[in-house]
Amino acid sequence: MTLSGKLVQVARPTQENSLAEGMVGTAWSALDMDDDPTSAGSAPDMYILEAEGLEDQEKIAGLLFSEAELEPLP
Repeated sequence: MTLSGKLVQVARPTQENSLAEGMVGTAWSALDMDDDPTSAGSAPDMYILEAEGLEDQEKIAGLLFSEAELEPLP
């Protein structure tokens, strides 16, 4: 399942992404944001999160999330 463009919540973060636990935002495929076509497939199912609040966005800037860490919201 692709989560790109969908509203999600960080439900099961890895230790590296623990600051983002509970945050809500829009998930975007990291591959869609990559300008280097040779890296396509190097990070399958990895997403960046566009958080709803500016403060949250600053906290998670640069973090990548796996599909397993994110839960789609209705």
